Amino acid sequence: MVQGDCANHLAYYHGGALVNKVVDSRTYRVLGVDALRVIDGCTFNFSRGTNLQATCMMPARCMGVQILRERLQQPAAA
Repeated sequence: MVQGDCANHLAYYHGGALVNKVVDSRTYRVLGVDALRVIDGCTFNFSRGTNLQATCMMPARCMGVQILRERLQQPAAA
């Protein structure tokens, strides 16, 4: 594998979706695109290199809960 700026660990590339340039840091929404979020290791600035699956799953779970809360607060479409 080739290592460079986006590869901190041989098992997983990260840093490809630049936070606040491609993906909003708070909502994980892709800037300029409706209804698309990136919740993956590519949004991490760095990786510790341990338990990468759990590292990716926790932000995804937290964002899933936030998305559900947002949807439940919206009035039903007519």
